[in-house]
Amino acid sequence: MALALYAPGLGYYSGGSAKFGRDARDGSDFITAPELSPFFARTLARQFAPLLAQGLPA
Repeated sequence: MALALYAPGLGYYSGGSAKFGRDARDGSDFITAPELSPFFARTLARQFAPLLAQGLPA
């Protein structure tokens, strides 16, 4: 794992390629679906809506 991440000139962090993230200025290199758009929340809401319509147990 250390080689994959830090090998001089080849590793993820030392290879020099652009990193993916929300904003390069914040140094991020990882982003998840909830950070990209509201679609993730909508997907979850669609799955839970039928359960909520049935009512929650007391």
